[in-house]
Amino acid sequence: MPRGARRAISGGAAIAVLTVALSACGGGASEPSPSPSTERRPPAPVITLSATTHRPRGGAPWPIVIRAHDAAGRPLRAEVRYQYLFAGSVVARRSHYRFRGTFHDTFRWPARSLGVPLTFRAVVSTRLGTRRLDYDVRVQR
Repeated sequence: MPRGARRAISGGAAIAVLTVALSACGGGASEPSPSPSTERRPPAPVITLSATTHRPRGGAPWPIVIRAHDAAGRPLRAEVRYQYLFAGSVVARRSHYRFRGTFHDTFRWPARSLGVPLTFRAVVSTRLGTRRLDYDVRVQR
């Protein structure tokens, strides 16, 4: 028997022993679980965030647009919540809004945020899942 063939047989035997040993541990499902290839997951939502600049002016309007749709391009019902992060930690939150397909909003960054590296986060939830969209900003004069 060629050398590679013996390895394949002994490797197969090791898998068989491992399978028997694991089944004896009592994990106890009465029916086999579906294999990963047969599981159906809903398609992920397509969610985007657009803003005019990463360097908004303090006190000036800063418009954003959030879009939520399925893989076929149909608009989704969604909720968005805002979080403001400094050095990776949430330092402020803003209440949530509901929309379908496209959402427009306009901010005015406060003077106390001038020059501070912040991350604006939109947490968007749909029936197909939730996405966190991060947008780095540094407010200027």
